[in-house]
Amino acid sequence: MTHAEAIDKVCRFFRTAQWACFPEVSLNLYDPQKWVCIGQLPIPDVIAIKRNFKRKSIAIFEVKVSRADFLQEVRKKEFLKSVPFADKFYYACPDGLIKPEEVPQGCGLYYIMDGYCVCVKCARAQKVELTVDTLWSIILSYETKYITKKLKEALDNE
Repeated sequence: MTHAEAIDKVCRFFRTAQWACFPEVSLNLYDPQKWVCIGQLPIPDVIAIKRNFKRKSIAIFEVKVSRADFLQEVRKKEFLKSVPFADKFYYACPDGLIKPEEVPQGCGLYYIMDGYCVCVKCARAQKVELTVDTLWSIILSYETKYITKKLKEALDNE
C-alpha cells in the first residue's frame, strides 16, 4: 500500500463516519487583525472535523506505511507540532506495522484494513478551541489544492 492509497483509505472510512476529511492541507497561523500568514505547521496527512455542532471535534491523522518513517518521526518528536491543533492525534498504518505500545503517550493508533479502519489504541482527548481562522485556513488550503489539481488534470488532457 502506498502512502497516497493509505491516506485515501483513511479519508474514505472517516467520511462514512460523519467526519469531513481534508487530506494533506496546511495549518497556517494567521494574524487575525491583518489576515497575514505568520507561520506554517507541518502538513498533516489528514485533518478530520466531526460533522456535529454540539460536540465539535477535530482529529489529526499521521499516516505511516514505513516503520522507519514512524520511528524517525517519534525520535524527532515531529508529531508534537500538530498535537496542539487537534482534540485527538492518531497514527494510521497498515495492520500490524506499528505496535500500540510504540505509539507516544497521548497519541492513538488506527490500523488500515480493506475498506475500513480499526482503532487499536485510543488517543487521549484534549480540549481544543477551533477558531474561525483555523477553520478558514483548512478550508482555503484544501480548496487551493483541489483547484490546482483539477487545473493540472485539465491541462494534461488537452
